[in-house]
Amino acid sequence: MKNMNKLMLVSFLIVCLFTSITMANENVGTAEVTKLDNRLSDVVDEFNKIVTDENSSFEEVQAQVELIMQIEDELEDIGMVVNFEPTSGVHKNKKNEVMPATMSFKIVSNSDKKSKESQEAYVFEMNEGKKEVLGEIYGTDITMGEYIEKIFPEALDVLPKKTLNEYYKTPMTWSNNPYMCNESLSSTYGKDKSSDDIMATSTTYSVLHSSDLSVLSSSSVKFKSTSVVISPYYKCPIPEMEVFSYLWKTSQTVPQDSVFKVGYNTGKVEASKEKTVISGSYYTQGNHFCVYPLGCWPLYASAVSTCDVKPVGAI
Repeated sequence: MKNMNKLMLVSFLIVCLFTSITMANENVGTAEVTKLDNRLSDVVDEFNKIVTDENSSFEEVQAQVELIMQIEDELEDIGMVVNFEPTSGVHKNKKNEVMPATMSFKIVSNSDKKSKESQEAYVFEMNEGKKEVLGEIYGTDITMGEYIEKIFPEALDVLPKKTLNEYYKTPMTWSNNPYMCNESLSSTYGKDKSSDDIMATSTTYSVLHSSDLSVLSSSSVKFKSTSVVISPYYKCPIPEMEVFSYLWKTSQTVPQDSVFKVGYNTGKVEASKEKTVISGSYYTQGNHFCVYPLGCWPLYASAVSTCDVKPVGAI
């Protein structure tokens, strides 16, 4: 009987300890979400002020979007995602630049979000055995289809045939310039391309393309490249976006690694990968491709983005 009581007491203590740990973790998680919610609220408020201010510039909008994406990444790290909704039409500043709509947001659990992007996006990582092949073809005159066939052959069995056919018609875009700035590209939908008041006759889609490198430790990094629609509103879905992200070491003439992601009917595509590296200076380069809605001009666009060089380990 005494042994039974001892067993019950031990079991009770274990349950209490587990419950305490669970509640402590939940409280820490809740506090972190609240802190990030407050930060995001401040950034979105500033974004909304900028887009409605006639004296502001599109560069200011881009800067706020980059802050928003940083907070989104932090939320995703703890299992949360953000739903954004436009709360106005587009605006126009004194420079005649089309500014995006204002927006509101709601933070939800990743398990609660029913995202089309998760169902209509594909990610492919380059394996180590393809590094030599990448060195042979990088910078050559080939199409996206030929490149994917050699570096990401598994994509041929997954991606739609119509998409693959277009890839074989699309030249691959290259750049070896580690100091190229991130950039945004625009495409306009509407019949009157010469109108002074484009808001009355057309819709302008603006997409921000960027790359980033996070140093995780003295021997590991995370490289990523992102395309996100800014206008007519943040994360407005367009038919298709492709992002190739490359990890470069400054002393090398070919990338160290690569990851490729394609998304359909989405407003954001981010290709990222963690990599174990040796000491040196590294940066990320992204190659971006967009397909805008039918009726836009141009219908297709490509861009290259790069981040600052960062030291890793003892150099």
